[in-house]
Amino acid sequence: KDGQIAPIIVIAQSDRYLLWDGQRRWSAAKLLGWTTLRAVKALMPEDLHRKALLTFIHHEDLNYLDKAEAIIKELTTSTGMGEEEIPTILSTVLRRLERSGEANQLTALVTATTEAQVQGVKSLGVSENEEKILLALLDLALNPASVRANLMPMLSLPKDLKAAIRERGLKGAHALALTVISAKTLKTSERQATKERIKATDKVIEQDLTVPKTRELVAKIKAKYVKPEVSESKEVTAVVKGIEKLSSSVMVSTSPEQLAKLRQVLQQKLLEIDEMLNE
Repeated sequence: KDGQIAPIIVIAQSDRYLLWDGQRRWSAAKLLGWTTLRAVKALMPEDLHRKALLTFIHHEDLNYLDKAEAIIKELTTSTGMGEEEIPTILSTVLRRLERSGEANQLTALVTATTEAQVQGVKSLGVSENEEKILLALLDLALNPASVRANLMPMLSLPKDLKAAIRERGLKGAHALALTVISAKTLKTSERQATKERIKATDKVIEQDLTVPKTRELVAKIKAKYVKPEVSESKEVTAVVKGIEKLSSSVMVSTSPEQLAKLRQVLQQKLLEIDEMLNE
């Protein structure tokens, strides 16, 4: 209706440009089929990534996947550790603090001063690497427990789910529910599991399913591939033992009517057993 009101902001990087501000305008323009947008070129800040992270990290419209990858990138820069070891170290220290009942202290430190955060983390008796990660997250006003539960799992999502988040607006919670549809869980090939997952993702997006409804859909798909485990029945075991105890001497002293009734019951049960075994 009103066209482009404000320009997007870009930063030159080699022979390309990095979009600094205006993600929604950029996405809307693509949907409208626009080929150009008004833009303002800005100079490259030395601490570009951190400034961008601080600008957008708490925005609700930033998807969990981009947020997780941005946080990991910042942590690798600030701690000097690798991307793969950071989630493991974070998970390990939080589990230990949860067992000792000290995890809630981290939540209280999120809004504390830098000095209080340093003192608080040191008082927990964590290792040097654990301290670096916790302080880096607290410095970004992030709760380490929330990062582990909601953001770190985003990093290991299958490619198709990552694409659905970025290109089709799939929410992080829905993506995590859909990860259950895997080759390991369905006991099938990777190709077949991916096919089922993509089909389910389409349904979730097209029908705008809630997270509980998404979990129900996943459970139905899982049920098609995984049969419920069958356990030994105590009742059947007791019946078998009881029949085995029917010795000839016992049956000789039993009335013909009772024996006929027993035969009728056993024959009926044998038919039912045959039907079940032949399914």
